[in-house]
Amino acid sequence: MKGRAEAGVGLNKEISQLGFGAIALNGTIGAGIFALPAIAVAQAGLFSPWIYVLCGLLIMLIVLAFARVASYFDDTGGPVTYAGRAFGPFAGFQAGWLLTLSRAAAFAANAHLMVTYAGWLWPPLLDGGWHRGGVLLICAALAWINVVGVRQGMLALFALTVLKLLPLVLLVLLGLGQLNPEIFTGAELPPLDSLGETMLIVFYAFVGFESAVIPAGEARDARRDIPLALVRTILAITLFYFFIQVVTISVAPDVGSSETPLADVALI
Repeated sequence: MKGRAEAGVGLNKEISQLGFGAIALNGTIGAGIFALPAIAVAQAGLFSPWIYVLCGLLIMLIVLAFARVASYFDDTGGPVTYAGRAFGPFAGFQAGWLLTLSRAAAFAANAHLMVTYAGWLWPPLLDGGWHRGGVLLICAALAWINVVGVRQGMLALFALTVLKLLPLVLLVLLGLGQLNPEIFTGAELPPLDSLGETMLIVFYAFVGFESAVIPAGEARDARRDIPLALVRTILAITLFYFFIQVVTISVAPDVGSSETPLADVALI
């Protein structure tokens, strides 16, 4: 790639490498990981933790491409900017619409699943007006985070990251005591057609890291921080997903039909 994009002007340069890591992590670890362990167990059994490793290795190829391109830009836009600079404004326009539609669909699915999990604590949230109200509340809260300012938004993002990861980390730490050693010694590779189908579904849990490249114009050093944040975050997420699946299948090997597998594991 020839040349480098000019830095965005007029934006507060407040986001650090840790901040971009938090954005990538929050964009990637969504509601999907709360549902996918059951699907992975149902289709791959003891081999299911290794599917996350395979998906992590494959997604890393995409991450490295994003990291390379991100090292040339420090203005806002992400994929829209990349496509527009390389192939012209129409390609950038198409990339923008694809990004918008995919993120809207993913957000809708995640918000629905988040409220469904909350319904485990308060059953009225499972259907009807309360469920829709819960989804709207999530939308309003995230909108507020985006309008209060970069610094306040990043503080809120770090707080949400801790709140999201804390129960998952506790689940892993408490569940490792019941580790099933057959995962490492007796797991058999599923048939290739079944393996491919399962990996296609599990890939959903790795999508979202690309949101970290969009606010490059608000970075302290976008060309250095974003590539490092992307690679390190995906490596950490892959390892984290692996242990979540290990705990799930060790504690509740028959969780394959559950709609809330991690909640079921926590109850055990």
